Amino acid sequence: KTQGTGANPVWASAGGLVLITSSNLTAEASSWDITDCFSATYENYLILVDNLTVATENVDLRFNVGISDLSTTRTIRWSSHQWGSFSGTSTTYYTYTDTNGLRIADGLHNDVAGWSGAFYVFRPQDSGTKTRIWGTAQSYSNAAAEQDYVHIFGGNVSSNTTDVSMQFTASSGNVGDSAVTATTRVYGLVNS
Repeated sequence: KTQGTGANPVWASAGGLVLITSSNLTAEASSWDITDCFSATYENYLILVDNLTVATENVDLRFNVGISDLSTTRTIRWSSHQWGSFSGTSTTYYTYTDTNGLRIADGLHNDVAGWSGAFYVFRPQDSGTKTRIWGTAQSYSNAAAEQDYVHIFGGNVSSNTTDVSMQFTASSGNVGDSAVTATTRVYGLVNS
């Protein structure tokens, strides 16, 4: 398409993201496992999660990576920062090394508001480097008082590993709710 005199515009390619898998969680479960979603086909991945809930009041939501069947998951060194909207601005910082994975939300409220976020997983299939994770999210929380939170989180697996699967868990109780459909989409990032 030509717009006036001069060069034709160049439109961005739609091929930058390739949907690898999508998954719905429609009931309570001890973990939400998305297996064999990372491979050598793509170096980096975008994960979109919408409306993930927890079954128990005021628990943390965690993310982890591991081998195909997730019988082995990783120790992750991580930091998170969250801002709340109750009585002005509240801020919480965390930094940990945790065998239970990366804390992606603190003190979630167990209702239909859920947790929604977008994050990247960098080079999970490369055994020569540590899997890295970085992202942002929004949730409704009941940790101190009912409020909305914005989260920024990141971390890396504590050693060089090959990770092909991912998992969401709660610090206590289950994830998911039969009254709410949570959705996860995993996209491979095309290097072009």
